[in-house]
Amino acid sequence: MFHESFQGAPGIVHGGIVAAVLDEACGQVARLATSPAVTSRLEIRYLAPVPVDQELKVGAEIVESGGRSAVAEATIQDDSGFLLAHARAECVHVRPEYFLSTPQGRALGTDWLPT
Repeated sequence: MFHESFQGAPGIVHGGIVAAVLDEACGQVARLATSPAVTSRLEIRYLAPVPVDQELKVGAEIVESGGRSAVAEATIQDDSGFLLAHARAECVHVRPEYFLSTPQGRALGTDWLPT
């Protein structure tokens, strides 16, 4: 459920928020195939307005994986199952050393990395 503070037009979730949620859903499921990873390409289809203050379902699955990459798809549906938005994300593996070379990565250490 999105609070009205996330609306663009009255009663409708801002498209950038919808994109961010779909990207995060794709990224979370892509972690199962290749981790750590970042989104290299994101394609969004806005199929119907996403309403504020209503229960919604977000789902994601890996549709392709191999080597250093994975492709995931995510959806947002209303509580009746009506499809509101769809995303397809290409995610690529990034060496952990890259993240650990940044001040923020050094501060976190390796606890966030999968084992």
